[in-house]
Amino acid sequence: MSADQRAKMEAMMQQHGMAINPAGGGTIQMCMTADMVKHNALPVGKDGKCQPTWSQGINSTSFSYSCQNSGVTSSGKGSVTRSGDLLNVLSDGTTTSAAGTHTTHTEVQMRYLGADCGALKPTGGTN
Repeated sequence: MSADQRAKMEAMMQQHGMAINPAGGGTIQMCMTADMVKHNALPVGKDGKCQPTWSQGINSTSFSYSCQNSGVTSSGKGSVTRSGDLLNVLSDGTTTSAAGTHTTHTEVQMRYLGADCGALKPTGGTN
């Protein structure tokens, strides 16, 4: 990707509360408020119309979602497992738009870094 394309992508990500951490091997940093975490808010754009459901266990949470935004419909399900300050997320989803239907399988590991996000603003989470 060109330097200009990368700059545009990084600017778009920052508008949605995310930043690439080049020192972290290409990891992505995301800022969420305590209220977003408390209410299981999905980190989606503010314009998204999402309908998530959650089933809370002792160290894990199952979820499903259905979102519509600008002619794009996304739905899926997954689980979040907590171990100390680590969260492991597995999810499968389907997105349908004018370009067709695409399926995804995502595996993410997240680590709590602290309450101060610095210059990064919280994501546009919704519940």
